Amino acid sequence: MNSTPPRLPVVDMLRAFAAVAFLAVLLLAEQHLFHWLFLFMPGMLAALAVSIGAAWLLWRYVELPAQRWSSCIRYAGRRPQKAPAADAVPVSPETAAG
Repeated sequence: MNSTPPRLPVVDMLRAFAAVAFLAVLLLAEQHLFHWLFLFMPGMLAALAVSIGAAWLLWRYVELPAQRWSSCIRYAGRRPQKAPAADAVPVSPETAAG
């Protein structure tokens, strides 16, 4: 007795279609990977380099001189204000009558 089920041409056709679809996805992914590695990634690296360079220039020619200039400023401390004398505090008539 043969225990193998009969093969249906529809199942074979679906398997072939799935294999073709899988290969198409791989090819598209490969093209996308090519686009990412050779077109998009260099642009991103160039933008990163320009951004880091601009940040360094800003620090070098603006922030550093401002820090040096502000470190030269000496601030005089305020004198502590004297508390008013106890007899100089105004008293309301209700509390005085108390």
